[in-house]
Amino acid sequence: MAFPNTPLDPVPAVWGWPWHGPLSWNGTAGWVSVPSGRTVPVTSVTHWTYLWDIGMPVATVESDDPDEQWWNVAVLRAPRGGGVLYAYGGQTISAGAILLNGLVGQLGLVVTSDSDNHLIRITPGVGVMDEQNHWVGSERTITIPWADLGITIPGPQVTNVEAQVLDRKPDGSGMILRLMRSYPQLISAEETVALLELKLSGTFADLVATHEVLASGEGCRGRLTVAADPGENPGTIVTGGISRARVGEFICDYSIDSDHWAWYGEDGAPQIVHFTARAVGTVTRTASVSGAGADMLFSSSKQEGFEYTYTIAAGGLAVTVPVHTLVTSSATAYGASGEHTEASGTMVVDFGATSVLNDSASSDTPGGIDEISYFRPPEAGSIPALIPAMYARQTGGFQGVQPLLAFAGVSNLAVEILLRYPDNVPTVFVPEQRYYTPALTPTGTVGEPFTYKTSQGQNGGLDLASYNPVTQQCLRHLDLPAFGWV
Repeated sequence: MAFPNTPLDPVPAVWGWPWHGPLSWNGTAGWVSVPSGRTVPVTSVTHWTYLWDIGMPVATVESDDPDEQWWNVAVLRAPRGGGVLYAYGGQTISAGAILLNGLVGQLGLVVTSDSDNHLIRITPGVGVMDEQNHWVGSERTITIPWADLGITIPGPQVTNVEAQVLDRKPDGSGMILRLMRSYPQLISAEETVALLELKLSGTFADLVATHEVLASGEGCRGRLTVAADPGENPGTIVTGGISRARVGEFICDYSIDSDHWAWYGEDGAPQIVHFTARAVGTVTRTASVSGAGADMLFSSSKQEGFEYTYTIAAGGLAVTVPVHTLVTSSATAYGASGEHTEASGTMVVDFGATSVLNDSASSDTPGGIDEISYFRPPEAGSIPALIPAMYARQTGGFQGVQPLLAFAGVSNLAVEILLRYPDNVPTVFVPEQRYYTPALTPTGTVGEPFTYKTSQGQNGGLDLASYNPVTQQCLRHLDLPAFGWV
């Protein structure tokens, strides 16, 4: 028997469930935490239940249980990988309810990319059961050439263009689509190529579908600006026997700005979320030579550092985090033929106010010194998604580990900046530490800077997260192995 104002009713007045609160999992059992502090057992955290607001009034259900809550607002989650967003009952938000011409019916959306003809096809469909219990439905297809969206074709290594629904209006009549593609050889190389709003109106028998391009082309892929470049052959090269070093100070300064994400603001209008990354790299190196032959000493010292600034901003709100990486070293080569070289150095990585790494290393090996490289900004025409400004990347040894720092989608209404850093730097990437900024939402910033330490075989809580617009809580920032809202 259907309970009043539940999803079991033929035409739901409010979408809800008797308990709405954080769902947790400790590896063996799951539970829902309710306002009184007691918990309700949950047998499986893989069956996610989420709310979706279709503009109905708050229910007036009375209950003897003070923990029963009825919310008519969206609570959405990004799953592992962040590719699909879920609404009520595990449905993707490219499907579900829609209010057209005073009736609540069903909506579905299919977006396909035609790589042969360089086209995007967007096909929404709607349907409803009429009073005679007959199905009434219609669908429309919008075809957009890639060229109209400024989508370039950089090479065969690029995967197909895919679509992601970022946000929906409460009544389902509008949704924001993100078109994106990936470079499969690099884990961080996903790029936004266009942001669109799909608008639906008319009736279930005669659907009207239009679209508006919110951002596209270079604005989405990223604008590269180079403010400083040391040039082709800067400084001076000092040599002694087989050893050599480029000395001087070399500075590069470059930035990337992109329209990466979007959601509906509090006024109901689409709001673009901007992501910027600036990298200022500095190399300072000295070298000296004394003696000759077997008595020659070739000594060098260097500092190689990057100062990064990452920002996500929308609607006058912003989250910014600085990242600092620095390698210092000194080395001495003994003998013109480099009979052996003694070297020592330190490596520091800071994410905001958090010290991620402060390590040292030393060596005594055969061979001389060869330090000719220096920092250069990206070449003109570089693909922004592949530029190391998206990384807290240190190139000064230490096994060449490149920790990943990038914009991250928590759910359709929350984004943040994420640093993944290996716990055991010289050897493997797992276990690892992950560092998060507060989340940016349409109404403000949520949460404190958060550190999550993973291990091999960790549960899904690291990648499964949600934002609750009622409590203003971002579940990414709970120290639990798996979590969501139910």
